Amino acid sequence: MAFRPARMNMRILKLMYVMDGPMCGTDFFRDHGAIKRGTIYKTLKRLEGQGLLYSWIEGRRLGTNGSRRRLYTLTAKGRQTVTRGTKFQRVETVVHPLFS
Repeated sequence: MAFRPARMNMRILKLMYVMDGPMCGTDFFRDHGAIKRGTIYKTLKRLEGQGLLYSWIEGRRLGTNGSRRRLYTLTAKGRQTVTRGTKFQRVETVVHPLFS
């Protein structure tokens, strides 16, 4: 299957909507292995540039060598983009409780 940026954009936005909280880049390819490392970071940057995501650098975490990570969350525009399609709204009502 050929890479389609628009499809990847929606896949990431929908995943973030369902997970309903900040995520870092490694969450996408560690927990959802079908998304490759190089693809995820390019896509996250593109979505942030479009105003669909907001990111920030997390403070130092205990138990790590002082490493910090960039977290991403949906903006209001990102949530609106995801919920605009009625097909997704029907699927989300079934899937969301499974992740709660």
